Amino acid sequence: MPVKTEHFPAVIVWFMCFFSDNVPTIMQIRRAVDLLLLATIMLLFIAKRDCHCGENLITGPYGVDDSFITASSSYRHADCQPKYVRIGTSDGAWCAGSESNTEYLQIQLRALSSITGFIIRGRPSDYVQYTKSFAVKHSLDGQQWHDVFDSDGLKKIFPANSDRTSNVTMTVTEIRPTKFIRIYPETWNNWPAFRFEITGCAFIPKLGWVGKMGDPVDLPATLHLTTSPNNGICGKACHLSVSCESFMFDFKTKECHLYSVKSLNFTESVSDSSHKVYFLKTDPPGYQL
Repeated sequence: MPVKTEHFPAVIVWFMCFFSDNVPTIMQIRRAVDLLLLATIMLLFIAKRDCHCGENLITGPYGVDDSFITASSSYRHADCQPKYVRIGTSDGAWCAGSESNTEYLQIQLRALSSITGFIIRGRPSDYVQYTKSFAVKHSLDGQQWHDVFDSDGLKKIFPANSDRTSNVTMTVTEIRPTKFIRIYPETWNNWPAFRFEITGCAFIPKLGWVGKMGDPVDLPATLHLTTSPNNGICGKACHLSVSCESFMFDFKTKECHLYSVKSLNFTESVSDSSHKVYFLKTDPPGYQL
């Protein structure tokens, strides 16, 4: 739940009412201070959670159905199918149909998402199979695909496992908001196989905001312009502004634009090179995923 500034005056009013009828004893003061401290810690915890962008996007509350996990091909063993790529939920893994770096596993995320990390692990079997390095492609529509590049403009190769049992976790900053991810094994031990998790945050209405990409029609003047490390901090700036009803975060420049309008109209065309996502308030109870 978002932290509103009016919560703090409410705590102070409660503190005053606590002693409205009687002169407090030392024990009552200590008890009230302890409760006030606990309330403050809870509010700070909620504020920190709201800015978090590291949910599991394959498995868990924000994860995907098995039908959204596909592959170029899979080995004939039953425990090598795409659905077994989930970490910690099965005894299998995805195993490519051949020893080729053109093989890939594809994830269609539940919604447009910001990607912040990957976790990879080997196949849990006596075959000692794991992926040593991999490449990634991403797409907004599942049709036009883009490589991930490093800071030198070269195709990025992500280092992965040196054994089949350890999780290797990495931070990802090179991928703009996307809907589809493909993982291509580059090098491997015995056979290209892995279990995998994508971390980040999905821009879905269930969270209170919906993220949209495109060119807004009649975009209003910016209410306030600032920079933010991520879209969560940008959203908090909007939340704390009395007049803010929507905001835009540019994942490339880190610009945060606040707007006073509740809705925006978009053109149908969406540029696959866009780094801007517009966040609009929505009504969570009426949304069905």
